[in-house]
Amino acid sequence: MSKELIIYTREAIDNIIYDPRLAYSIHLAYVDDNNVVKAFNHNSGVFFAKATENEDGSLNPKSLKDPYVFETNSGIYGILATRIEGDGADDTQSREQLLYAETEDFVHYIEKGLVSVKDTAFENQIKAYFNEKAKREQKSQSYDFSEIEGIVFAQVVKISDSQMEYLKKRYRIIPLSDICKETFEDSTPNFAITFDDGYSDVFYEALPILEEFNIPATAFITTGNVGTVNENWTDNIIRAIFEPQSKRDYFECQDDELTGRWRTGTLEEKTAFYRKVNYLFRHIGAQKRYRYETMLLEWAGLSQEGRKDRRILSSKELKRLSESPLISIGAHCVTHPSLGSLTDEEQEAEIVGCIETLRDITNLDIKYMAYPFGSRSDYNGKTIEILQKNGIDMAFTTLNEIITDKTDPYQIPRNVMGNYSVDDFEK
Repeated sequence: MSKELIIYTREAIDNIIYDPRLAYSIHLAYVDDNNVVKAFNHNSGVFFAKATENEDGSLNPKSLKDPYVFETNSGIYGILATRIEGDGADDTQSREQLLYAETEDFVHYIEKGLVSVKDTAFENQIKAYFNEKAKREQKSQSYDFSEIEGIVFAQVVKISDSQMEYLKKRYRIIPLSDICKETFEDSTPNFAITFDDGYSDVFYEALPILEEFNIPATAFITTGNVGTVNENWTDNIIRAIFEPQSKRDYFECQDDELTGRWRTGTLEEKTAFYRKVNYLFRHIGAQKRYRYETMLLEWAGLSQEGRKDRRILSSKELKRLSESPLISIGAHCVTHPSLGSLTDEEQEAEIVGCIETLRDITNLDIKYMAYPFGSRSDYNGKTIEILQKNGIDMAFTTLNEIITDKTDPYQIPRNVMGNYSVDDFEK
């Protein structure tokens, strides 16, 4: 028995609630027994047009409209759509052409490129594409779309029962913007994906995987080292203590907050010293921390220039990351302190400075914040007050809890994930 899969796009709702780059993408829904259309992926897009690249490396975001799906001779599905600019305007680069993509399962998509509307290899499909556009208004009267906000109806595709069950199990990764909004009719877990600190591997390694599987995610950026060769202090103290160029038996300092002599000859001694330094650095202001950090690097025979695999994003990389319709950008302070230990003025400098830098680089409104370290002692009432005053709508902890309808939007829990195997991750 076949099931009806609804293919659609959405209307944009200003640039914050559901901006054009997200709205003008392929969305999926199914029809329940009462003829009511129910959205997959919480009414978020599942396939987005690729951006084009300028000579200087900057990107031109692209979107799509009027998608049409057909079954190919090889048994997979082809997709034709009109490519448009990221903001919904006409795309002058693709006149007299249609965007073509393929999918085997409506989860994984491969964009093949542009095809001419006169391409004989797609003659029948292109005719059907334009015929389908003419029929949409008539077909749309047959379904109840009341539960899907802003739907722009496109097409009904017949798929098998097993395909429909697969889709219902698969589409449970949601954008961060929906994490506190949704209620779910079954017990299948739902989750959003986040990355902290702003390492360059989010752009070079994570983003291609997210794009391959059409998975939304949020990157929380610590801005102090964006565009530099420096590592964050959290990494610098590790390399100074455990990977020094100069082998030392002890570290000695006589300063107001870092006073004493710590042996560093054995692994156990290094670990004890690391715990002392890590705790102190979390709870002091940026200027004093930087002074101690510099002393520690010099003691270890290391320069400020960090390891390439721990490099923070450049401004250009951050901008390009933010241009992906799958990625949202959030704040994570300037220097990654425990905010709850700072003065009000220091907290404001960390939060506002980070937000302003991110806005300057991305030209986006910053609506999300992740507290560095994220325990209940790492923020306080003043922290939340500053966030509210500066346009932050949601803030995230590292509390190992479940989100409910009673979750405080400024104390949203997150589970920290390591480099787990698939088996461990499933557990």
